[in-house]
Amino acid sequence: MCRFSRLALILAMFVPLAALADGPAASPADQSSKLTVGKDRHSHITTISAAKDVPIEIQATVKGGPSCEPAMAIEYEQRNTVERVEGTIENPSCAACTGEYTIAVRIRDESGEFKMLEFPGKWQRADNKPVKFAADYPVGANVDVVSVRTKGVHCVCGPLEQPSSTDTTTKQ
Repeated sequence: MCRFSRLALILAMFVPLAALADGPAASPADQSSKLTVGKDRHSHITTISAAKDVPIEIQATVKGGPSCEPAMAIEYEQRNTVERVEGTIENPSCAACTGEYTIAVRIRDESGEFKMLEFPGKWQRADNKPVKFAADYPVGANVDVVSVRTKGVHCVCGPLEQPSSTDTTTKQ
């Protein structure tokens, strides 16, 4: 079978679809399905596309209980190539809680360019006492620390998860 006769056979399969496109529009009850046939009379190319809307239902469950509103206070000091950060995390909303935060250190390198370094951290507590922590963060050689701040402080009240081996915080 030659190449042109195969092509004619393939095109013949699409003729009924092209006829559907020329027919009456779908009823309003069936608007989620769509068949489109585009005919280019100059190049003799027929483009057929089919689409169908598929409804998806997503159920989200929100855990009830007290809201978690942590407050974090920090002190920092540059020690050559590291930044020493000490802080306290308080949460008057609930006793048992766990959370995450980011320490953002803004530095100026020796070329005078400003850069932001970010260090993620985690914390947890089983009682209502403040969590104290201290950590050293590498900032590099020949830099000046401009500022240190916390950002993205989040927590969840309730039962604690098992602590991971990558925790950098110290409970006191």
